Amino acid sequence: MNRGNRIAVVGAGLGGLTCAAFLQREGFAVTVYEQAPAFSRIGAGIILSANVMKVLRRLGIERRLLEAGISPDAFVSRAWDTGEALYEITLDAASEVRFGGPYINVHRGDLHAVLETAVRPGSIAFGHSLVGLEQTGEAIQLVFENGARQEADIVIGADGIRSKVRDILLKQIDEKQRAQPGRKVEDRTPEERDPSRILDAPAWNAFCQTFLRGA
Repeated sequence: MNRGNRIAVVGAGLGGLTCAAFLQREGFAVTVYEQAPAFSRIGAGIILSANVMKVLRRLGIERRLLEAGISPDAFVSRAWDTGEALYEITLDAASEVRFGGPYINVHRGDLHAVLETAVRPGSIAFGHSLVGLEQTGEAIQLVFENGARQEADIVIGADGIRSKVRDILLKQIDEKQRAQPGRKVEDRTPEERDPSRILDAPAWNAFCQTFLRGA
């Protein structure tokens, strides 16, 4: 891929910031567009296992994450109704050697703040809520609710479960399918087309996970 390509990442959440940070380290010009006017401390605790920590280590933020989070002594999975311990992993020095990295619990807000430090200063544009994508020759024009328009060669949608990028692309694909002669496209209501319906369904085989920290 040409490193002269301009890359737009839509959404400055955990995925968007991680994606932007890695691309910038490879020499790409990346701008992240975030609809919120500023970052705020939201969310709850997040588990970062060894495989995740090894990835984030490459961004140079492992030490800061260790300082922001806690290192539990064990991971215990319990049955949701009885509390019975179903599975337990001891998390000690031996497990860190075995898996190649630490296992920590960290607040989402702290993880987000550390990830922000891995992104080049000035490359996050706040207050930019995407409303459209338009093909202009070989480039893509991003249209925002605030009236701004920006061009990019590559657009990456990292704007969450109610992704505007996904909605725009699915609409374009659906219109192309309908335009094909002899092709039948099933009509569905907007509610039936919403992928979040699946993710919002209750998890019947749920487990409670309890994290134990030694004295």
